[in-house]
Amino acid sequence: IGFIGTVALLILIGVLSGHNTKDAQQFASGGHASAWLVCGTLMGTLVGGQSTIGTAQMAYSFGLSAWWFTIGCALGCLTLTFGFADPLRRTGCATLSDIIGKQYGKQAATLGSLLSLIGVFISIISQVMAAAALLSALLEIPIWIASIASGMLIIICVFFGGIRGAGLGGLLKTALLYLSIIIVATIIFYSSHGLDSLYQQMHHTITLPALSAINGLPEATEIHHVYLNPFSRGVLKTLGGCFSMILGDITTQSYAQAIWSARNHHVARRGALVACLLTPLIGGACTLVGFHMRAHCITASEAAQLASAGCDIPAGLFLIENSTEVFPQFILNYCPPLIGGIMLGTLLLTVIGSGSGLTLGAATLIAHNVMPSPKNERKTKSIPPKEKIQIQTFIVLISMAAVATALLIGDVLINDLGFLALGLRATAILIPLCFALFLPKAISPHQAIVSMVSGTLFMIIAAVISLPADPLFWGLGAALTSIIITRR
Repeated sequence: IGFIGTVALLILIGVLSGHNTKDAQQFASGGHASAWLVCGTLMGTLVGGQSTIGTAQMAYSFGLSAWWFTIGCALGCLTLTFGFADPLRRTGCATLSDIIGKQYGKQAATLGSLLSLIGVFISIISQVMAAAALLSALLEIPIWIASIASGMLIIICVFFGGIRGAGLGGLLKTALLYLSIIIVATIIFYSSHGLDSLYQQMHHTITLPALSAINGLPEATEIHHVYLNPFSRGVLKTLGGCFSMILGDITTQSYAQAIWSARNHHVARRGALVACLLTPLIGGACTLVGFHMRAHCITASEAAQLASAGCDIPAGLFLIENSTEVFPQFILNYCPPLIGGIMLGTLLLTVIGSGSGLTLGAATLIAHNVMPSPKNERKTKSIPPKEKIQIQTFIVLISMAAVATALLIGDVLINDLGFLALGLRATAILIPLCFALFLPKAISPHQAIVSMVSGTLFMIIAAVISLPADPLFWGLGAALTSIIITRR
């Protein structure tokens, strides 16, 4: 009852918000939003499957370093607040690619759209995977059915109301999510008798001889260096992921649309600042969930390895299908039924809202910057009425493509996909975007195009062949180097 009621409320908001959306301009960019609606739109996209289910999943495997994703979200909003909100609004453009195109030409705008879409699409895939894991755990349905259902919910959330629907849904999600994390923290503290006791329980589980052997975990005395170390995955890798999040915020169409939706500059800055302050607490609560579940459960993969080694599942531990189910299974096993249902509905709202915001941004980019337009039609902040239908069509196509891709790639760390996606967006357009906003005459259109291509290409190569440090650094280094080399 709690789950269905919460999800129904999301659908109702998405449908009813469309009644106040009179044209394509309001659908895609709004223009009269309050600070709270700007905050809701930002958090509706920022705080999704990566910030919640993905953070709990990563904390289950790597400990405190999982918190960096939401820390990066907050720092990205802070950068938007004091560095980019006013310059973005002063451009009078409808998309980030419009800004690049205005300065460096249509070819640069189209290329920037296509390259940044790769990163946005990967983020949408991660939201589909998170939502599917939740639905599969709750309803005990095959993952492919859960994935299709997730795609349909993303479409419904944003299809009718556009940016307004995403903002109102984000506000509802934020309120319910904060209520949920208060309940989660209370349950964990009460059942574990404090943080120190929780760590001791986790330590005991991790160092059980059977589990320690199959996972190759370190000696008991070194466990805290993994799970309580904020840089347990490596300093450069961790900071690279954080920088990916910060720069990804600046270069993602959905977040720019939130800034443009505000009624004035001051409201845009205030909305982004509120989002910055609210985000980190969510990551902290989700990290606690990962710790708690590491102390009380094992995955099916671990159980299979135990069985092959002739060992039984240790007493007191229960089984979950895979690590993506850490947060949903916590709610199913430790929360009262009605409250748990509302929390699961909230978690689904969180994931679907983020996916819908990203999908709207991607669809707007394709309709406004990639699709051919009449020669006499100038790309400005005014969006032609026909584009509303095009945007809605691409919302459906992108969502279904994300579902198909999520089913093909299988079980991966959701947050790893998130960091990769954000890094790709940054390396694609960050350098030319910054020059266009702050030093518009400093580079030529040719340099802008070379920067986009080389940055994206080098980041992909660095990720594929696992070069030292985060691929983001290689991509941005290549983008800047290409500008220097091609300078005339």
